[in-house]
Amino acid sequence: MATTFILMERISKISRTRLPPNPSKQDFHGFSKSPVLVTRLIHYHSIYSPFYNPNHTVKDRAEIDLIGSISHVSSFIRYPKFRVSPSTRRGFFAYVRVGRKKLEQLLFMDTGSSLLWFNCLPCRLDIPEPIFDPKVSSTYKAEDCNLSDYCGGIDSTFGVSCDRRNRCAYSIHYGNNEYSMGHLATETLVIGSTSKQLFGKHEEVVEHVVVGCAKTTSIYTNGILGLGNTPSSLLKQRSYSKFSYCLGYYDDRSYPYHTLIIGDQAKQLPNGTPMIVQGKYYINLVSIRIGNSLLDIDPMIFKRNPDTYSGGMIVDSGSSYSVLPQVEYAKFEAGIKNVIGSSLIRSYANMVQNHTKLCYFGDMYINLAKFPTVQFQFENDALLKVDERSLFTQVTDGEFCLAFLPSETMFNGYNYSVLGIRMQQGHYISYDLGKMMFSFQQMDCHEVDGYVHDEL
Repeated sequence: MATTFILMERISKISRTRLPPNPSKQDFHGFSKSPVLVTRLIHYHSIYSPFYNPNHTVKDRAEIDLIGSISHVSSFIRYPKFRVSPSTRRGFFAYVRVGRKKLEQLLFMDTGSSLLWFNCLPCRLDIPEPIFDPKVSSTYKAEDCNLSDYCGGIDSTFGVSCDRRNRCAYSIHYGNNEYSMGHLATETLVIGSTSKQLFGKHEEVVEHVVVGCAKTTSIYTNGILGLGNTPSSLLKQRSYSKFSYCLGYYDDRSYPYHTLIIGDQAKQLPNGTPMIVQGKYYINLVSIRIGNSLLDIDPMIFKRNPDTYSGGMIVDSGSSYSVLPQVEYAKFEAGIKNVIGSSLIRSYANMVQNHTKLCYFGDMYINLAKFPTVQFQFENDALLKVDERSLFTQVTDGEFCLAFLPSETMFNGYNYSVLGIRMQQGHYISYDLGKMMFSFQQMDCHEVDGYVHDEL
């Protein structure tokens, strides 16, 4: 606990300036709506992360990413094959300060859920410090069952009930034995990356946000920042129609520019594809091209059918690995093997469940330096172009593997397609909930600094 607290203090020292909130805009509740919310994102493996372990080897980090990916995708499934308890979220985390005393919390960024929640005292489990104490915050107010719309069940993504003190209790079950339980409340949040190196002096105070105050959870984290599109999300509460994030290559553990932007000024990119929102964010994959070779995939497998709730590729911020349906995965793997040919020696030692991962001996940055660009074409001719850094992951000092998994083998026969965060690296990613468009653009995230200043 002491080590975690010291590391959190180390992070806190990076950001300690503020600007007052801009009250010029009003949301549909009548509250002040900040024009744009910007905060740094920290990856689980980053040297700035409270989870950072300098003794972890390449193999350790690779296993953490693999287990975390399988666990997170399994959380989409009610009765998953793969279970981890207690679990730790292993993607990107956002800085959010909470309450009157602005207690800094590092919340897991999750596009697959909506409620923003954090741990509260008294808490029944071993969880990361610091833990928020509602009793010392004058801006904390528990939601009253008789007065709260949220306690009336307007958001079907979690359960609500009234306790003996007439407070609104919530219960979220994520599917993979993961849960968060506590009370709903309104609280003041301070959101901002105030490091001068990143965004100069900029932070925003957001008042009267309905949040979850967790008293028990199975997830080893400060909490979760849900970016889903249901009534409980920060996006909906403040009528934001856009959010975006920029992810650098997180194998560089000292990279400081990963960024989350929430606001209607979020840049609209030209390379966009229609998005379907049904609990999660879905896009339609049309084709895959490895160099000059077009794979013979069936685009109907990747097309979302909103009537049957089937198909489509989930855009996921919590899984490092991407997932393809079994048949299409086999074609993709065959295409990769065809390009590599006999130039590298294959390793068969890396297995997960009944799946032998596609792995080779060597250093992917050296041995795959001339690997051709792979293009994932989505509906509306939106091309996501990626290189070896997004396709593969180094699993030991002398081996690397394809960072994709076949869905049916891994997930109880379920047919899933998932665009993981490794595939989103090196891009500015934009979600437009008004136009229902998902767009992306290759970018070094330090360039976002100038964009934010232009918009403020």
